[in-house]
Amino acid sequence: FTDTNNNLRYAQLNGAVITTRGWFIRADGVRCYAWDSGKIIPVRFTDTNGFDYYVNYGGTLIAGQYLNINGNLYYAGNDGAIKKQGYFLRDDGVLCYAAGSDGTITPTWIIYNGSSHYVNEAVNIL
Repeated sequence: FTDTNNNLRYAQLNGAVITTRGWFIRADGVRCYAWDSGKIIPVRFTDTNGFDYYVNYGGTLIAGQYLNINGNLYYAGNDGAIKKQGYFLRDDGVLCYAAGSDGTITPTWIIYNGSSHYVNEAVNIL
């Protein structure tokens, strides 16, 4: 719902409104994130225990998919953590590579197991 200041908020089934910053589970089992004073703010990373996460307009954690944010490609694992620079296995077992220290995925040449490989737009190691 939206409060009197036009901030997006979440009310639990018992009517209690989320009023603190942090992760919470909606009644339908979806993991979400609320910011200061329980506000739901869209399209923003948060750093929790060293991991970066991305939440959408409703505060819902984005997980198990690629994200295109301002023209940059990222991958969020099933736990929602953005994969950082280096090799990573997608949740379907495909070996991939993120070139940017922030997890940005860009086409590039890499050395893997002593051989040169080109990481393409789909980020699979060929």
